[in-house]
Amino acid sequence: MVESARMPQVWIYVVAMTVLKLCGTEEVIADPDPSLCNEIGTGAPVVFIQGVREDITNGSVIDYVNLTGTPQQIDLRIKTPSEYLDFNSATRAIILKKPVDLDNSTNVPSIYIVLDCVVKGAQVLNIPVRVTVIVTDINDNAPIFLKPVYTVEISELTPVGTTIVTDILATDADKDNSFIEYSILPGPNSTYFDIPIPAQGKVTLNRSLDYDRGQRAMTVVIMAKDHPANGDPQFNTTVLLKVNITDGDDQNPKFLHPVYEGTVLENATRNTQVHMFTPIFAIDQDTGINTGVLYTIERSDSTDTGDSSYFYIDHRTGNIFVQKDTLFRGREFFFQVKATQQDNPDRNALAGVKIRVQASNVNPPKFLKDTYFATLVENVPVGTSVLTVSAKDMDLDGSQPQGSYLRYSLRPGKGSDKFQIGEQNGTIRTAAQIDYEEDTQITATVLVTDGNYTDTTLLMVTVINVNDNNPQVSSDSYHFNATSRSHGAVLGKLNATDADPMTSFVFEMGKYQELFQIDSRGWITILAHGENITQNSYTFSVKIFDDGIPPRQAITEVTLQFPPLPTMPAPAEVKGMAEGDYVLIYILGALVGILLIVLIVLLVYIKKRKSLNPEKQSNHVNTSKAVRNYAPSLSPAESVNSDLHIDLDAMTTTMENPLALENPAFSFQYGTESTDEVDTTIRGVGEIEIGTAVAPYHENADSDNDSDSEMKPKTPNGDISSHNSIVSQNSIGNGSIHSSGPESLPNGIHKGSTQMLVQQEKANKTKKVKKLSWGKTRHMDSQTEIPLDPDVSVTPYDSSSDSLPQNTMQETADGKKPSITIYF
Repeated sequence: MVESARMPQVWIYVVAMTVLKLCGTEEVIADPDPSLCNEIGTGAPVVFIQGVREDITNGSVIDYVNLTGTPQQIDLRIKTPSEYLDFNSATRAIILKKPVDLDNSTNVPSIYIVLDCVVKGAQVLNIPVRVTVIVTDINDNAPIFLKPVYTVEISELTPVGTTIVTDILATDADKDNSFIEYSILPGPNSTYFDIPIPAQGKVTLNRSLDYDRGQRAMTVVIMAKDHPANGDPQFNTTVLLKVNITDGDDQNPKFLHPVYEGTVLENATRNTQVHMFTPIFAIDQDTGINTGVLYTIERSDSTDTGDSSYFYIDHRTGNIFVQKDTLFRGREFFFQVKATQQDNPDRNALAGVKIRVQASNVNPPKFLKDTYFATLVENVPVGTSVLTVSAKDMDLDGSQPQGSYLRYSLRPGKGSDKFQIGEQNGTIRTAAQIDYEEDTQITATVLVTDGNYTDTTLLMVTVINVNDNNPQVSSDSYHFNATSRSHGAVLGKLNATDADPMTSFVFEMGKYQELFQIDSRGWITILAHGENITQNSYTFSVKIFDDGIPPRQAITEVTLQFPPLPTMPAPAEVKGMAEGDYVLIYILGALVGILLIVLIVLLVYIKKRKSLNPEKQSNHVNTSKAVRNYAPSLSPAESVNSDLHIDLDAMTTTMENPLALENPAFSFQYGTESTDEVDTTIRGVGEIEIGTAVAPYHENADSDNDSDSEMKPKTPNGDISSHNSIVSQNSIGNGSIHSSGPESLPNGIHKGSTQMLVQQEKANKTKKVKKLSWGKTRHMDSQTEIPLDPDVSVTPYDSSSDSLPQNTMQETADGKKPSITIYF
C-alpha cells in the first residue's frame, strides 16, 4: 500500500524533471534540501513580521515571505488557513483579509498563518512554515471614568491636605499603548482641591472651608488624559466631582443682644419673674448643627453675695426670677448670664443683664397721642427717621427719666415690617424700601410698656408718589398694515402703561411728523393728504413720556405698511435720477407754464384788439375766400343786370347771385388771384366773358351829362393805358372759367360791358386795395395795389341807360357780354 501510494509521486517527479530538462533549466535538484524552507537570516522555517498597525485597511499587503529557496526550488501554499491573513503563492505576499482590533479583549496582539513549503527534488519534501504577524496597538480610544459623577461629603472642619476622594479611576481600551493622568480643570472652586499625584485619582483638600459663610456645596471638573507611547494623538475625558460641605461645630453660641434690661417692683416677692424688655435668648452659630444651649448666671462662687445673688435664671428658657425679696426702690442690679452649648461646654457666650427696681406699678403708661401722622416720600433710604412717639407713666416721678423704664415696640403685622423703633427713645425709622405703587398709606401699631401695663397708639404714614417708573409699552416694535391713505385714517394704537398711577402720556415721533400724528391715547392717524403718502412703508421711532417730575420715557419702533401704489413705467431718461435731479425738472416745468400763460395772454390781446377795430377789418379783403362769378348761359343778345352795392365802412358781405345756383342752365366757378398775364386763348361759342375794369369815379360828377372824357377811367398816374393792363376778361363756358387777354379799345373801355362806377366820397383820402385778376394758372399769384379814396361805393348801371357811353359794351360774334367793374 505504501509503495502504491508513492508511485504517483514518483511519476510526478519524473515528469517534472523531464519538463525542466526540456525547458533548458540549468539547475536540477537531485535530492530535497530542507534548508530551502528556512527564512533568510534566521535559519528556521519561521517568519516574523513586526510593526503592523492595527488600523491597517482590509486587503493591504502586510509583507512578503522571504525564504532561502527560489520559486524553481520550492513551492509555497497555505496549509492552515487564518481568520485574518491570506497568502498569494505567486508573489509570496501576506495579505490582511479581516481588520484586527486589539481593543477587543478577545483579540491577541499577534496573528499567524501556516504555509506548506514543498521542496522540489528526486523525492518530494513538505515542510510547514509558520508566518507570525505582530500587530501594534494604536491610540484610538479616550479614557472612560468608572462613574458618571463622583460625590463626596465632608465637614467644614476637615483639615487642609486631607484626602477626600480615593476612588476616581478611568480606564483606557488601549491597554498597552498609554497611561492616564488626572488633573482638576480651572474653575470657581478649583483652588480648594488638588490632585497631588497625577497618575492617581486621589483628591485632597487644598483650602479650609466655612459652612457658616455659605459654602454648602462645591463642584469641580476632573479630566483624565492618556499619553500614548508611539506618538499618536492624545484623548481625554472629564467627570464632575460634587463636594457637599456639612457644618462643623466651630462656632460659639451667640446672644441676640449684648445687654438685656428689665424691671421689678419694690414689693416683688421671691420667685417673682422679672419683666425683661427683651427676652434673653442665644443661638448656636453652627446653623447646620444648631445645638441647644443652657443659660446660667455667672457667679464668682456659690457664696457670692453680689447683684447676681438676688436673682436666678431658668437654664432652658432664660427667664429671670427674684431670689431675695429685699428689693429697694431705685436700686439697679447688673450681672452676666452665660449660654453654654449642650454638647460642648467649651462653646459658650456671655451677655449682660441690667435690672431696675421701681415703685409699685399702679398706673399704666400712656401715649401722648392716640394717632401719629407722618408723610414720607417713597424710595427714601432705609433708616430714614419718620417720627418719634412718646409715652408717660404716672408711677415715675420727675427724677426718673421715662425712657429708663418704658420700652417701645411695634406689634407684628402688615405695615410694621416697614419700620423699626428705638426701644427706649421711641424713634421710628424705615426698615425696608417704601414704594408708593405698593402702599399709598402704611399703618402700624406702636406699643409701650412699663413691665406690667401696656398702651398702644396708631401710626399712619402717607406715602408721596415719586415718578420712579418708566412708561412701559406692550412691544418693542409695532407693525401696522394700513388699508387707506386718506386724511384722518386710523392706522393703529400704541399701548403704554405706567406703574405710577394717574399717569398720562405724550407720544413724540422721531420723523414723518408732517405725515402722521399720535394722540395722547396712542392712536396713530394720517395727518397729511393721501397724495402725500408716497411710500409703501414708513418706519420711525416713538418716544413715550409720562407726566411725572422729572418725566420718564420709553421708546419703541413703529412700521406702517401701506398697499402698494400703482407702478407707472418711468421714462428711460428719468430712471435712476437722484432726488436733486427732480428740482431741475420742476424748474423747467415752471418755465414752460409761464411761457404758456404769456402765449395765452397774447392771443387774448390780439383777439380783443381785432374786435375793437372793425373799421380796419372792413377795409381788408380776405384773399383766401373765393370770388364767385356767375354768368347765365343765355343768348348773346340778352344782358345781365346785377345789383351790387359794397359798403366799405362795414364788414364785407357776400351776396348771392341773382341767378339761381340750382338752375342747370347756369354754370360757375370760383375765381382765384392771378397775375396780370394775358390769356389770348380763343373762346368757343357760347362762352361768356366777364371783364373787370377799375375806374375812379368822382362823387360830384353827373353820370347823365358827363362827356366821354369825364367817364374815362383814370389811374393814379392819369394814364388810361395802365388801366387797360389790369383789365381781364373771363369766359365762362363748359363749366370752367378761362382767362383771356384784354381787347384794346379806345379809352381802355371794353365794348358791351356793364360798368359799375365807384364814387369817391372823400377826395382827400386814398387807400390801397387789392386787385383780382384771372390768369392761366387760375390762382392769385400777385396783387396790384391801387390808391383809392377811403370811402367809396359801388353803383350798378344799366347797359341800356342813355347815360352810359356806348363804347363800354363790347361787341362780339356771340353777342354782348356783360363787363363788371368792381372797386375794393
